[in-house]
Amino acid sequence: MLDKSLVVRDDKGKFKDLGDVLAVARSQGKMLFRTKKNVFVKRVSRDFELGWIAVVSLQPLNFGCSNRLVVSGGEKK
Repeated sequence: MLDKSLVVRDDKGKFKDLGDVLAVARSQGKMLFRTKKNVFVKRVSRDFELGWIAVVSLQPLNFGCSNRLVVSGGEKK
C-alpha cells in the first residue's frame, strides 16, 4: 500500500473550511499518482509553520467489506 504526503498551503487565505483542504489534497494526490482514479485522503493535520499536511493513498482506509453480498458473491434479490 503506497501512501504519499503533501503540504497544502493557504497563502492567499482563500480556504473557507476543511473541505477546501480536502479538495486540494485529492486534486494534488491525483497529480502525484498520475491517475484519474479516486484518491483517498487518509489523514490531515495542521502545522502552523508549514500549513496543512495531508496523507493520500489510492486505497481507502477500510478496504475490507463486511457486506454479505460482496463476501459470498451471491446475487441481490
